[in-house]
Amino acid sequence: MSATGLRAAALALCLALLLPATAAAHSGGTSYLSITRAESAAWQGQLDLPLPDAASELALDTDGDGTLRWGEVLDAAPRIEARLAKRLRLRSGSGDCGGQLQAPPSLVWRDNGPHLRLALAFGCGGAGADDAALDASDWLAAVSDH
Repeated sequence: MSATGLRAAALALCLALLLPATAAAHSGGTSYLSITRAESAAWQGQLDLPLPDAASELALDTDGDGTLRWGEVLDAAPRIEARLAKRLRLRSGSGDCGGQLQAPPSLVWRDNGPHLRLALAFGCGGAGADDAALDASDWLAAVSDH
């Protein structure tokens, strides 16, 4: 290879390393949900949502500065609870079980990054509560990349 060809190849390599990629893809992160029967005959749950996905889906950066602050997350708790009530339902023989946040949102780290943890309580009691089933169809239908 000539000196000119070598310089051209080196320049092309430098440009390739310095220029940003022209296309990027994002697939939704992994969410985790567990639901258990509490001693009080109610159901309790824990939902861990990838923080970047939750921030985007729930518009948590309320001041729009591109930096998510924990105060913004805590201030959004009523909106988060309303979204959960609309999209995530536990159904039993006695009908729909209302879900609500048991505690303020918290931050946990999973192997694939930070997650927003939501502690949930579902008010299923009385006859037919033993055969509860989760309905997340509205949740998945509302998420654009599922």
